[in-house]
Amino acid sequence: MKKKSEKIEIYYDADIFLAQSYGGIRTYFHNLISKFTLDLKSNFQTRSYKYLKLNRGKNKFLISFFYNKLVLFLSFIKPLFFKNKKIIYHATHVGNLFFRNPNIKKIITVHDMIHELYPNYFDRNYQNKRKFYVLAKKINILNASGIITISESTKNDLLKVYPQIENKVPIQVIHHGGDHLLKISDINFNPINVKNDNNFLYIGARTKYKGFKDLLEALGYINQYKYNFQLTCIGSNFSKKEQYLIFKYKLENLIKIINPNDKELCKVYKLSSALIYPSWYEGFGLPILEAMNFNIPVICSNISSSKEIGKEYVSYFEKKSVPSLVNSLIEFLDNKSNAYEKLSSSKNYLKEMTWFNCYKKTIDFYSKFT
Repeated sequence: MKKKSEKIEIYYDADIFLAQSYGGIRTYFHNLISKFTLDLKSNFQTRSYKYLKLNRGKNKFLISFFYNKLVLFLSFIKPLFFKNKKIIYHATHVGNLFFRNPNIKKIITVHDMIHELYPNYFDRNYQNKRKFYVLAKKINILNASGIITISESTKNDLLKVYPQIENKVPIQVIHHGGDHLLKISDINFNPINVKNDNNFLYIGARTKYKGFKDLLEALGYINQYKYNFQLTCIGSNFSKKEQYLIFKYKLENLIKIINPNDKELCKVYKLSSALIYPSWYEGFGLPILEAMNFNIPVICSNISSSKEIGKEYVSYFEKKSVPSLVNSLIEFLDNKSNAYEKLSSSKNYLKEMTWFNCYKKTIDFYSKFT
């Protein structure tokens, strides 16, 4: 084994850890960085562990704002001051726009291309931010030494938007893992009042393209037929528009929203009957793997990324189609055994979709630049 001084430094900046307190991208980098402690024989090392504890400031004081900006700026320029010239810089987000150094290889991960391909999926008041994000990501993509995409679907979308990079920049598809929640103990769990009887689960943001309004309409329809069910939502409080739709479809007593920590989320998964994932577009779909790891059936839209990740182990309905979603929900409620039968053959597949495998494949990709 090489001496520590001879190891190649993999450097990650603080960008995503200050931009997100939780979320798929943060989960990805958190698990990637954490695995370095387990791979003692690796020729690579990282000293970016301290960023794992960073969070976007909850207060609005100027001192907090400027402190976070200072930490971010220093994390952007820090690779330039490493004495060891064997450095690979893996940017965690798109904030470091103009970093270019011939001695340092810059790697980026492209998570999706929704901002570029589907601008109509976002509200008007977000369009200026969307345009800036698209520009920032473009600069990072065109300046990258290598690109990781989290699915074949995302790679195809990337090349639709930037066909000029094909065969010019190494692009590697590396899937996420889905086993991160399994290692979290729930011994001290504070029980949350959720049902195990036809309890549907929805996780994540509820912006336009996530299909949450489609789900409310579908549940309103099956509620007319006196099906016994409950929907537990993980995320922020319902907006006034969502509250109106919940009232309109007479779902007030059937839907609850909670914001659990990771230990509590494990318990919620275990108490759920099925995950509903009605999104119109995703780069990957991490909750699909999370649910499968807890032996929870998944009912999701037939978008390309979900079919790539869920394969034949989950149930699909036509995206944006409320009638198709209704049929899938009724089919599950009438015969759960079919959903569990699909899921039962996924054990070997899930053994491959781990964060350590993600890490190992990422390390192999880094090796191309040493």
